[in-house]
Amino acid sequence: MKGKKEFSIKDPFVLEIVDKKLKDYRKTISELEEKLDFFTAGSLRDYLKNIDEEIDFIKFCANYIQQEKDDGRDGSAANHRSVRNHLIDFFNRETVSINEIHFNMLVQFERYLKSERTITRINQLGKPVTTVSKPV
Repeated sequence: MKGKKEFSIKDPFVLEIVDKKLKDYRKTISELEEKLDFFTAGSLRDYLKNIDEEIDFIKFCANYIQQEKDDGRDGSAANHRSVRNHLIDFFNRETVSINEIHFNMLVQFERYLKSERTITRINQLGKPVTTVSKPV
């Protein structure tokens, strides 16, 4: 075509990196098999872009809880919010990698829930309130 420019990578180092990334993408796409039918071009791009990203379970919980609220399932949302809050208390931080949740952690978490513990929550006025929570 007239006026169309051809672009090619000439730097062998960059070419090697791009080729490896494309090979990884092709492998990942082939492993999707029939699930590939459920992807649009945009959602596949996002999936490939975020595949190596570690999942923050607390963030996942927040999104799931919001979806439950949006669907009118306030009771389920409240139960799941309670579990999320207990996980935050247990880990003593606001982010938890999905890779940190395993059998031994769940056993320790169960022990934690069965013990008396001090928790701090933000009240409706935005101020922290500390209470002693009884064992579950």
